Amino acid sequence: MRKRHQNHSGEFAITAKKLAEFLESVELQEEILIQRLSDLEARSIHVQSKQLIVEPADSRGAPPPTMGASEPAALPVSLMTYGAL
Repeated sequence: MRKRHQNHSGEFAITAKKLAEFLESVELQEEILIQRLSDLEARSIHVQSKQLIVEPADSRGAPPPTMGASEPAALPVSLMTYGAL
């Protein structure tokens, strides 16, 4: 049993160079994923802003009513989870 463990572990030599390369690749992947999350949030906000309909002021010059004045607007799921990073 001990010999089998020695043979198995001998196949996986971990060097400082291999470890550094692995960590560097993981950090790069993390940066890419963070950028993709940021891009998705920006796209979501952009789409939402295009969906807002602004009505012109009435003839008395009063400004149009604001969206969701009675209750706060719900945040999209992607924005709610951003703070959890």
